[in-house]
Amino acid sequence: MSYTQIQYRLFRGASKYRKKGKPVRGSVSWQVTEVFKTIQHFGSSRHNAKEQAISSLKASAQSTSRHNIGKNTGIYSFKTAHDYKAIACQSFKFARTEHGVKSITHLRGEHIQSFLESKISGGSINLTTYRTYAAALQKFEQALNRYAEESQSGDVYHFSESIKNTQEDAGAILKTGGEETRAYQDPRALIEKIEIPDFRLAAMIQYEGGNRVREVGHIRENQLGGIEIRITRGEVGRIDLTRGNTKGGKERSVYVSKDTYLALKARIDRDEKKEFRVMDQDRYRAALKKAASDSGQKYTGSHGLRWNYAQESMDRYQKMGASYEQALAKVSYDMGHVRPDITEHYLK
Repeated sequence: MSYTQIQYRLFRGASKYRKKGKPVRGSVSWQVTEVFKTIQHFGSSRHNAKEQAISSLKASAQSTSRHNIGKNTGIYSFKTAHDYKAIACQSFKFARTEHGVKSITHLRGEHIQSFLESKISGGSINLTTYRTYAAALQKFEQALNRYAEESQSGDVYHFSESIKNTQEDAGAILKTGGEETRAYQDPRALIEKIEIPDFRLAAMIQYEGGNRVREVGHIRENQLGGIEIRITRGEVGRIDLTRGNTKGGKERSVYVSKDTYLALKARIDRDEKKEFRVMDQDRYRAALKKAASDSGQKYTGSHGLRWNYAQESMDRYQKMGASYEQALAKVSYDMGHVRPDITEHYLK
């Protein structure tokens, strides 16, 4: 099986593709320009627009986070519009070439995630440039949603979750140039040294399930999928990451040991709201850092546990008879990646 075929199967297996809305005809540049017109307000005051957005969010009891303010304000600078449209064109051209998307209305989160992963794994951008790309694609989502409203297509676009899916990868890979492993030498020893029980449980889920830190930050009762038998791991517990709490994200399940699953279930059963939450991720990372020091290991962040998961899972699949490419595709899907090439950075 070719590398392109693996990418295609992985992408198609991530979620069922359903085309949205009435197709838009024209060149990539023309389609992007038309969509961005809906949020361009040249000559208007960005400051006034921001103040109005804050007032509106407060009136509707919504968070006045930077993200929410950005979703409720447009683009007021010719240069910003030019730069953001150029990035949107890149992402659309990528989706057209790699995934056959011809109309801008048929773009979805996985296309955007695949595009960003290609940039991260290809080494063509640094962390600062990645952040500019992420900001531009957030505005692209906003423009598409405004375009859908004005055309009354009924479509809703959710790129935010897919962009978030790449943030930890970008931070971990681009900071080191992708050549340095961040796996812990002894992850279980590190986890045993974590003093706060909820943080210890979250770390074990990251290590055994390959979760991103934000994916263990909030797990609801209805995401518990029960005990199953897996050929590669025996008796395990299933956690459905995107059931009922993620819009636009790539749905997948992760599997942890039976003991970890039962500990998570017991913790959720004790909670009044029937959920498990890591409320303060900074404190969680601080606890990991202390545990790394106490266990005599270099601290590589919570993401280091995903490095361990990738390497151990790759070894496990190959020992079961999978080829390198087959094992890579499976680990990539398990970790919520769209492109196997970004997963390869975790194997170094």
